[in-house]
Amino acid sequence: MKKWVPNDNPGDFVALSGYIIAQGIADALRQCGDDLTRENLLKQATNMKGKHFKMMLPGIALNTSPEDYTPYQSLRMAKFDGSSWKLTDEPATSASAK
Repeated sequence: MKKWVPNDNPGDFVALSGYIIAQGIADALRQCGDDLTRENLLKQATNMKGKHFKMMLPGIALNTSPEDYTPYQSLRMAKFDGSSWKLTDEPATSASAK
């Protein structure tokens, strides 16, 4: 990150989220193979099962379906201690996170 976006803060969750999203897009494109149609890309993007990408916390995976585009089904709570983020609990399910 320091090489490609030196003005961004490596601890910024927005930059981290963008990195994870980019990995998901790249994975969906790889899954398309030679069939790079809109329909196939949508099929691949809406059929993620247990995808875990670099920089994601343990216990967190992305899952989508044609009926539910929301990739995160669980979250991890963290507290900023003045210099870094510290995990505060075990993964929370999406029902308890809402």
